[in-house]
Amino acid sequence: EQDLAMSCNNLGALYSDLGRYIEAEEYHKRAYEIYTRLAEKKPEAYEQDLAMSCNNLGALYSDLDRYIEAEEYYKRAYEIYKRLAEKNPGVYESDLAMSCNNLGILYSYLNRYTEAEEYYKRAYEIRSRLTEKNPEAYEPGLARSCNNLGALYSDLDRYTEAEGYHKRAYEIYKRLAEKNPEAYESDLAGSCNNLGILYSDLNRYTEAEEYYKRTYGIYDRLSKVNPVAYEPELADICILTACAIGMLGNIEEAKEYCHKAMTVVKRMKERGEDVEEREVQINEMLAMLDEEE
Repeated sequence: EQDLAMSCNNLGALYSDLGRYIEAEEYHKRAYEIYTRLAEKKPEAYEQDLAMSCNNLGALYSDLDRYIEAEEYYKRAYEIYKRLAEKNPGVYESDLAMSCNNLGILYSYLNRYTEAEEYYKRAYEIRSRLTEKNPEAYEPGLARSCNNLGALYSDLDRYTEAEGYHKRAYEIYKRLAEKNPEAYESDLAGSCNNLGILYSDLNRYTEAEEYYKRTYGIYDRLSKVNPVAYEPELADICILTACAIGMLGNIEEAKEYCHKAMTVVKRMKERGEDVEEREVQINEMLAMLDEEE
């Protein structure tokens, strides 16, 4: 039965990746039912597999916008990992942090911000402890937790806390990208972008410009290697940079970034990508800049 459950789990994951969600649900539910029976007979051997199965169903239902069911299975996974981590923290605390993070993401999406903060903070605290012991293994997870808390506090207009967490994420990703740029430069760009948006929201345009330009530099490099993946981000950061620079009164430089955005968007259009919204944004930005002159 254990082998059958693993096969069901693998098929569920495959069908999820293919967008064949009815079949994915069927196989994930079979895996869950088998692991439930096995865990009742021998919890020390199979509870971790049951938790994984609950987590898979939670993720599937989140993707399908079936949030009540997603919460149910994410909570089951959390309860199991919590018990396992109490007995053996060295093995299961990272799984518990992942489970807390999943619940935080779910509650944040549902605008249940108090619960989102609670679970995000639990994930952050666990990952902070784990990172002190083994930074190489756990710093990426800690950076993600910092990003999540930064985004949450931005949504709640708690900007001082948002800035603190976004800055910490930036510092971690900067170190990671220096060691392994191929793996972490895109994360660093996202972190710089988060800070740029935060400072724009606070009308701190000089700082916004600084972080937007850092984001631009990274996406410009990445898009030369993989234009399909990174040119959309490059176009967007050109528009954001133009906006921040324009607010500082540097009209000509702002226009330069608009034209850079338009050049990227033309290449995307030639590939058949939908660029209508970006074209509208660029033209509106150029019109506003013309009025400022």
